[in-house]
Amino acid sequence: MEIPQEIKLLIARHHIGGISASECLACSSGCCTQSGFAILENVIAMYDLHQQGTLKRKDFKFSKRLSFTDFAFSHFNVYVKMVGPEEHQEGLVQFYPKSIDERGRLITIPGGGEC
Repeated sequence: MEIPQEIKLLIARHHIGGISASECLACSSGCCTQSGFAILENVIAMYDLHQQGTLKRKDFKFSKRLSFTDFAFSHFNVYVKMVGPEEHQEGLVQFYPKSIDERGRLITIPGGGEC
């Protein structure tokens, strides 16, 4: 998929004045080591594709016929973050995709969901 030029410009503008590559490499925060989180609705949509056999990645082969629970916990690190005013907090379930190592295995990057 080709990214539209408008989106490329928006991303470039967003990164103007950002940190340098050396600052990035020196940082020990886990925040940038994983992609953003998905919410339950996104994971359900992915699971539906998994059930249909149409969930595909060039660099990873998905297991077949997993239950929703097995799918969610084998492909995501799941965290509950409390949100809202202190007197009425609710849990927001966040699904952080696991990373794929050089051997094609799903791995967890420590601290990735604690940002």
